Amino acid sequence: MKTKALPIQNNSGIFMSRKSAQALLETIESDPHASHLTPYYIAALCAGMEGALNNCFVDFLHRKLGKGYAKHLKPYLFMKIQDRLEMAPLLLSNFEYELQANSNHVKEVLRLFDLRNQFLHVKHLWHYADVRFDDDGHIVGFEYHNKAHPDPYRGDSGSWPQSKELRTLFKAHDRFIHRFSSLNNAISRKSFKADEWVQRVKRT
Repeated sequence: MKTKALPIQNNSGIFMSRKSAQALLETIESDPHASHLTPYYIAALCAGMEGALNNCFVDFLHRKLGKGYAKHLKPYLFMKIQDRLEMAPLLLSNFEYELQANSNHVKEVLRLFDLRNQFLHVKHLWHYADVRFDDDGHIVGFEYHNKAHPDPYRGDSGSWPQSKELRTLFKAHDRFIHRFSSLNNAISRKSFKADEWVQRVKRT
């Protein structure tokens, strides 16, 4: 039996992330006591999206450099998510296309990753508040000085994204996967056109 050395890529991580997110969403929607799963749902969505984004660089460098591509990956994969988002279309199109930074699709994705960071990078900070006491000195309520602080664990899970918004985030995830999973091949074609995600570079 003859054998031949060929490059093989397994993208099951992106698929499994979506499957996990879907299962978590169904549980959250069906069980009123399952809101504690919301951070894990957000994390699963972002894991698949980050995988698709990383593959843009993996595939591009493998195509350009062959077997030695991996040693050049680190600078791209250690960028902040927003920097990677901005770099991907520029690099893949040889600087013909850039990210549509003002697109609602892009803003939605960045908000999703921001939620991920708030949930997973836990910081139990001190928050100053005006505290109300009853006549016996027991705390009966309080009001935070900074009402808009992003710490999701400062209050209860009622302030977290609810079922309808979680569904919207799932759709945002699917749109992102659809666009960025195929971006490497699509953006280099002459027939490629600007869309809600990318636009032609405005040269000055």
